[in-house]
Amino acid sequence: MTPKPTWTFRSGAKILFRAMQYEQDRKKYQGQAYDFIGFDELTHFTYLMYNYMWSRNRANGPGTRVYMRATANPGGIGHSWVKSRFIDIAPAATPKSFIQEIDTPDGDVIKIERNRIFIPSSIFDNKELLKNDPNYLASLAMLPTAERNALLYGDWLSFSGQVFDEFIDDPQHYKDRTNTHVIAPFKIPDHWKIFRAYDFGYAKPFSVGWWAVDTRGCIYRIRELYGSTDEPNVGVKWTPHKQAAKVREIEEKYYPDRNIFGVADPSIWDASRGESIAAAFESEGIYFDPGDNKRIPGKMQMHYRMAFDERGLPMDVYLQ
Repeated sequence: MTPKPTWTFRSGAKILFRAMQYEQDRKKYQGQAYDFIGFDELTHFTYLMYNYMWSRNRANGPGTRVYMRATANPGGIGHSWVKSRFIDIAPAATPKSFIQEIDTPDGDVIKIERNRIFIPSSIFDNKELLKNDPNYLASLAMLPTAERNALLYGDWLSFSGQVFDEFIDDPQHYKDRTNTHVIAPFKIPDHWKIFRAYDFGYAKPFSVGWWAVDTRGCIYRIRELYGSTDEPNVGVKWTPHKQAAKVREIEEKYYPDRNIFGVADPSIWDASRGESIAAAFESEGIYFDPGDNKRIPGKMQMHYRMAFDERGLPMDVYLQ
């Protein structure tokens, strides 16, 4: 039997080099205790893999420091959750504290502070590598745009695998609206039409998006209700009635006296197992028409419409 790679220190401490190729592989570590756990290329792992290993991060002796660390490049299957967990929560190199509350069997509450931080770096920080191989910069520069920006500059806003690689989010141009699909908030004129789009979810997140259309036909995403927990791709398990009530509450607060046209996936009219989702919404005063849910033609239309005009402005679609 081939021995598993292990680094043993003179003190007897060991670093075990192991793998977790599939999500079910996490169970191989059940019952184990590790003072330190390190992930190499965290974006190649799912949130379920990473989160499970927190349960294995526990002390093997008194006074032992227990912690987890990870390295990562933008891209990969875990790009979104890693960006949300580490990049978006605070400015780079700024610790972010979270309070975990644990209910005890005797009715008390234990509060424990945990910290999270993102330390940015790029290839330009690796002086020894560039000294040994100065041509490596040219190798990275020849990559396709998304991979080049990710690996050369550590750009988390551009990554390989995203559906709409035309999408640009540039905070420096939110106000002048040039070469960015995300812009600064503004008051929606009263004469613009507002649409509501809905995708049902229960165990998985549901999504409600509100869109405004100007007189040129440009579309602005102006608000979103996303039914997700803190765990990526895990829904809040709201009933259709509760979702509808929240939609009504939002529209009464932000869009009173506006005639909002709703579009939803045709599957919400399925009543084969009882009251349909559409009927539940209608009972709360929220109405939809069936939309065209053919994904490929829809994606192709978005690809076509996300071009820029001669002023550097998106021609047909703004995402806010």
